[in-house]
Amino acid sequence: MNLKHDLPHSDITEKIIQCGFEVYKTLGPGFDEDTYKKSLVLEMNEVGLANDVERMVKVFYKNHIVNEYKVDVLVEHNVLVEVLCGNEVSHVDIKRMKSHLNATKLDVGLILNFGSGSLEIKRVKP
Repeated sequence: MNLKHDLPHSDITEKIIQCGFEVYKTLGPGFDEDTYKKSLVLEMNEVGLANDVERMVKVFYKNHIVNEYKVDVLVEHNVLVEVLCGNEVSHVDIKRMKSHLNATKLDVGLILNFGSGSLEIKRVKP
């Protein structure tokens, strides 16, 4: 049994990760989040992944919509992607992603950190 493919939307997340590697390979370290986000979106468009940049998504509380907030990128209506440029992905970054997944009722998120010595990837479930 391949556990990687048992994760929610693994086909989508694998394509996003490959796009992230291509962006990092091409640009390298040292740019801001916006540069990486725009490059990632271009790369996802190249491979046919539907995406919405800085889309407003609904926040649910006990099955009631209570607000909306802007996400970095929503891919294929199922995967939240957060682009960072820090030294490392922190526990706070992971907890924030879990909260966003719970509040939006989405199954999986990816945190892509372009700021360290190599591309750091965290796959997060609620």
